[in-house]
Amino acid sequence: MDRIAVYTSITYGVLAILVGIVSVRLTGEVVTFIASGVTGLLILVALVVGSKVNADTGYAFIGAISLVLGAYSGMMFARDNTFIPNGIMTVFSATTFVVVGVNWLQNKNKKEAKTN
Repeated sequence: MDRIAVYTSITYGVLAILVGIVSVRLTGEVVTFIASGVTGLLILVALVVGSKVNADTGYAFIGAISLVLGAYSGMMFARDNTFIPNGIMTVFSATTFVVVGVNWLQNKNKKEAKTN
């Protein structure tokens, strides 16, 4: 995996965990804390899979998580109009999705260029 994608994904995973902690402090909802913690851990696991096993699998996994979490956070942001935590997660989800998607496409093009 590319260095930029790795750093963006690490930041995204840690931010997901931190947003869960902030959210439980603000709202008292333990479910949000558990969901954010699991999401952050899944992103970090996807980084390990992408770095050690298969980069395409890591890119796909992180892209899927950021797409789903971004859609949900965007919906909640539109409904509640609260920037913390929904707006932050929407922005970081979109950023991570774009960075990981671009890096996945570059990786795919490099592989195709090697085979041709």
